[in-house]
Amino acid sequence: MPDAASGASPALTPHLQQSVQALAAARTEVEVLDATLRPAIKALGALAGTVLLIDEDAQSLRMAGHVGYDPGTLTIWQDGPLDDPVPAADVLRTRQARYFEHAGALKAAYPELEARTGAVAAVASAVLPLFLDGRPLGSLVLDFKEPHVFTPEERMFLRTLATHCTLALDRAGTLQRVTQRLEARDRIREEEVRTHEAFIAFTEAVGSELDLPTLVRQAIVVLQRRFPEASVGYYEEDRQRGVWNARIWSDDVDPATVVVLSADLPMFAQMLQRRQPVFANTWNDEPAAHDVAAQAYGAIVHYPLTVNEELHAVLSIAFRGHHPWTEADRALVRGVGLGLNVALERTHTARQLMLQNAELQARTQALAAFADLTRDLALTTDPLLLIRRAQEIVMSMLADGAALYYVPEGDRWQNHSQHGDLHSPALQAVVDAGLSLNETKNLLTPWTTGQPHFQNVYDQTTDQLAPNVEHIGATATLPLRVGGSMIGVLAFVLFHQRAWSSVDRVLLETAVQSLELALDRAAKTRKLEEERVALQAFMRFTEVVGSDTDVQVLVRQAITLLEETRSVDVTYFERDGELFKVRSWNPALPPELLVRLQTGLPHSQPGLARARQERQAVFEDHWDAAERGIPEGGSMACSPSSHSSRVWR
Repeated sequence: MPDAASGASPALTPHLQQSVQALAAARTEVEVLDATLRPAIKALGALAGTVLLIDEDAQSLRMAGHVGYDPGTLTIWQDGPLDDPVPAADVLRTRQARYFEHAGALKAAYPELEARTGAVAAVASAVLPLFLDGRPLGSLVLDFKEPHVFTPEERMFLRTLATHCTLALDRAGTLQRVTQRLEARDRIREEEVRTHEAFIAFTEAVGSELDLPTLVRQAIVVLQRRFPEASVGYYEEDRQRGVWNARIWSDDVDPATVVVLSADLPMFAQMLQRRQPVFANTWNDEPAAHDVAAQAYGAIVHYPLTVNEELHAVLSIAFRGHHPWTEADRALVRGVGLGLNVALERTHTARQLMLQNAELQARTQALAAFADLTRDLALTTDPLLLIRRAQEIVMSMLADGAALYYVPEGDRWQNHSQHGDLHSPALQAVVDAGLSLNETKNLLTPWTTGQPHFQNVYDQTTDQLAPNVEHIGATATLPLRVGGSMIGVLAFVLFHQRAWSSVDRVLLETAVQSLELALDRAAKTRKLEEERVALQAFMRFTEVVGSDTDVQVLVRQAITLLEETRSVDVTYFERDGELFKVRSWNPALPPELLVRLQTGLPHSQPGLARARQERQAVFEDHWDAAERGIPEGGSMACSPSSHSSRVWR
């Protein structure tokens, strides 16, 4: 008689009770399947048994567990799509158990099954569906090596066992999900603790660490502990090329992929324009998402790092897969970004202070050197000597090179002072012959703009001197002034390329300023000395005038006075009939001119005629010998600033 509680026969009841107790104690899927199959096999004398469960995708069946099959034995119960025409799937569609009690019965029902699976069906089999609250979970299978007629009691036993198995699977699944949630929560908490500790360490480092790359790498550690699925890149702008280059990135990113996270993206451009962090929940927000390397990423953020409202760097974070931004995520990114920004500003300030200190030291060094120059040459009024010593001082502070001083004369630049070898006889010959005024841009630029001109890499087309300048690396040319007026250009030539730093510029500009002060002092000293000499000579002349009445003596004394004080040629004429003939002159007068003046000049000579007409001193700033009818005086042609001007009296 069947057991009243279970509907099973008394012979099956102990097996059912054993299974139910084992299922109640089972905690995992493996334990549930073992507690189901072993009592069933023992109770019914089956060969083996298996349970196939619907996979998580609800599209296929998988063999979750089996008992009794020899290792390596292939059976017809295999993984496969849920819509396959196989017994384990059919019982789920019909919700009815299937029993194949005699040899060939299963093959008759499924003639292609053995060929499809490559296995031989058992002599007899029982296949029962596993349902929980109308939801299919899988199938329970028992195989027999002999024909087996399933009695009503056995069928009731199997149905009851299937029910308890279903409940146990549900409980085990629930327990597994709870355990997984707890483990996930614990992992999250552990990650949060580690992230918090890393963030604290990062914020402490922000207050003391001066090496920005070290801080960036520490920031990457903080971000990846919170976002292990993220890739991080740190970008700085190459201002010469106008592009953003990745300088530091997380270890999970190869250099080729780093480029995808940067300036080619419209969102990056948006961030550059707004100077604010830009978050995107999906990479598809970026039109560049078609890029092969970009397809692996989902959410992304670009965080700008600024100094004095000027963009200096960008922190970029991209997630593999889907990752919607939460407020906590955004807050962490902003916190890390703010810390990096503080560090960047401090580093920038420290760098500026170091640069200013270096500039100050360079300025002090130059001023000290020129103070020595001024002291050593206190009695020197020769401009070229001062310039040459200044060239020596500057070149002692620079690398291998040469210094030259050019003055424009007519349509040429003439080299008036040089320190150092140009390492090219051909170039030296060209320099000595004079350079074209308008084609030598390296000299013309500072002369016309009044500003220093630096070339880190000397452009050989600048001065039209190729191929004699192939060994020139860098150049600097600076205008030289005295009394506010330009007098020439100082040129410094280096035989290697040099990125002229602000320290270099301060050094050269300070040197030129100091030289200008020395030249101005020398000019004033020279002028005072000339005035002193002139005054002494004039006093001697007045003494002669007061005691001597001989006109020729007085004239010669006047000639001596003018020659010594003004560096001019002086002649004295007296009228002789229709001519004016020279009677006294300074010894330096050219012989051919002296002969012409002794022969005499007519009254109509322009200078004489004007003096006779105006009855006062006549000063002429421009002397044209041919126009004056005295071709022998061609060597005395002059500019307004020279001392060869003629004075007619």
